Amino acid sequence: MTLRADTPRPAPAPRRRPRRLSPAGAALRESLRDRHLLAQAVLTPLLVLAVALVLARAAAGADAHVVQVAGGPGTADVARALAAAGEEVRGPGPATGPATVLGAPGPGLDATVTVPATGPVLVRVAPAAAWTAGDLRETVQAALPGRTVRVLGPDGRPAHGVTGQLLPAVLVLTALVLALPGTAGRVRSWRRHGTLALVTGTTTARGVRAVRLAGALLPSRLLLAVPAVVVVAGTGPPRPVPLVLLVLLAAAGTAAGTAAGALLGGLLRTGRETGPLLWVLTVLLALFGGVLLPASVLPPAAGTVLRFAPTAWFADGVRDALAGGAPAPALLAAGGLGLVAVAAWAALAVLCARTDRPR
Repeated sequence: MTLRADTPRPAPAPRRRPRRLSPAGAALRESLRDRHLLAQAVLTPLLVLAVALVLARAAAGADAHVVQVAGGPGTADVARALAAAGEEVRGPGPATGPATVLGAPGPGLDATVTVPATGPVLVRVAPAAAWTAGDLRETVQAALPGRTVRVLGPDGRPAHGVTGQLLPAVLVLTALVLALPGTAGRVRSWRRHGTLALVTGTTTARGVRAVRLAGALLPSRLLLAVPAVVVVAGTGPPRPVPLVLLVLLAAAGTAAGTAAGALLGGLLRTGRETGPLLWVLTVLLALFGGVLLPASVLPPAAGTVLRFAPTAWFADGVRDALAGGAPAPALLAAGGLGLVAVAAWAALAVLCARTDRPR
């Protein structure tokens, strides 16, 4: 069979153009393909939980604490509960009255407990008892049901114990890893390979490139849902107010970390040697930035520095939210993190505008 010359030929099937991903979609796909980033987001909370279990067992097997108890009604109940828990209980000294408010533990004491007639019960712990502050709080709370128990370190800041200190650190430490190696390292890599313009565009409008960069980086922050689920599951059934505060803090902390990481990635050199430096900075902030170690076990000058550290704001805000106390500290921490995010993105917008100026 032959075709005649005037026989129309069938039209070729139209070629399907490959779907073009947006910069945010491309960055998200790149993040999900990054095995190192996925391992960081998953292994970080597991590593912190393992450390928490080891420290909890070590604290449980430690020697008995020397606790001084003073106050009004309920003092005897607290003393009996502490003695039943294996602690060594002492009454007020010869120069203290029964209702005297005890301060920070002195020499030979691990903790002091003041039981006033009304108001919160105050527990002050020495640095040696900082990791077991949660156990002391539970013992005192069980002896005085319905009363509010506050636990403070020798520096006057809240002490949370092993679980209360390290479980919120799961969320903050993962956010820190995503902010420094995950964001600063990624932006530095984009600059090094010359692909940053593909993500942010080539516009010279002030701030537009910074906004596009944010849109490309924020979707990968969904990996923060892994430690968030771990934290919520580890603290028992979620309550509405702490859960809302936790979501607000996670959003503000993610925005601040992403902005600061992007700014740092734009300022760093593009050589390979800066990658290990980001990990060193992450470890230092985790240990001495109020994330893992409580302020009471650090040098006295660290307490003043931590009052101005965004990592400490983030961690303390999460701890306050999970503890179920007043929402004001958590809201204040979220507001501070929001200001950090705005300032970092403003600085990044200026940096992008200066980079785009013709020379």
